[in-house]
Amino acid sequence: MDPSRSHDLDDATARMLELHEMAAQAGPRRSVRDLGDMILLADPLDADPFVNRASALRFPADPRGFDARLDQLVVLFATLDRRPHVWSSPLGATPSDLPRRLCVNGFTLVGESRVMAVEGAHRSVPAVPGGLRVRCVSGPGDAGTSAACDEAAAILAAVFPGADADRLSVELAASLGEAGHAIYLVDARVDGMTRPVAVARAYAAGGLMYLSSIGTLPEWRGRGIAGGLVAAAATDGVASGARLTYLSVESGNAAAERVYAGLGFRPVGRPVGRFLAW
Repeated sequence: MDPSRSHDLDDATARMLELHEMAAQAGPRRSVRDLGDMILLADPLDADPFVNRASALRFPADPRGFDARLDQLVVLFATLDRRPHVWSSPLGATPSDLPRRLCVNGFTLVGESRVMAVEGAHRSVPAVPGGLRVRCVSGPGDAGTSAACDEAAAILAAVFPGADADRLSVELAASLGEAGHAIYLVDARVDGMTRPVAVARAYAAGGLMYLSSIGTLPEWRGRGIAGGLVAAAATDGVASGARLTYLSVESGNAAAERVYAGLGFRPVGRPVGRFLAW
């Protein structure tokens, strides 16, 4: 991705995106704590590192101050009975060599992703290719919510290795009980029946929309479905007051980056590393 085409966000806005993304992951059970120099997401029941992490670190740059604050972070995770897990920031993380310092202190890089954002919606792209239909489900009172959660979970389990469909369905249903959450599904006619072939989750609040869990069944890829789905969700976000829509894409997924870039999304700062203490 050409860094000259990166999104021009300031540090305060980038931190706001990090806090917003944590709120999207929180749901009714997990806690989000803004501790000033970091943001903590914690789940009291699930030990999965993805939902137990610290981000937006603004630790002291001097070695003694940094080590003391990192020790406090490790102790905090110990009190939660969770493995220390840190996400770096696309912009503004301090110290500037945070990834190196984490690795020196026993953390391991376990993954990396790129934040991409777009202002407004890309209205020139059709919602989805001809013959397909986008369906949005939001709120527990929507007709077919339970079935939609099962359908979305089945797609995600097929797309993301190791994902459990039953667990995902419960999580999706719980999120739809919270304001701002929605599921987008793309329906297709297969053997005379309508069934979903792609999914995305959306969370809109405070003038921001976060898109996640974007997946298309393998046999339906390469048809422009993901692009149409993301464009439809971003358009809805603008209509509901979102001035900025953002998402994350795994580093190295050049195909997905090209799709999102074609919709006007541009990278925000540096890739975000996920560092886990073993």
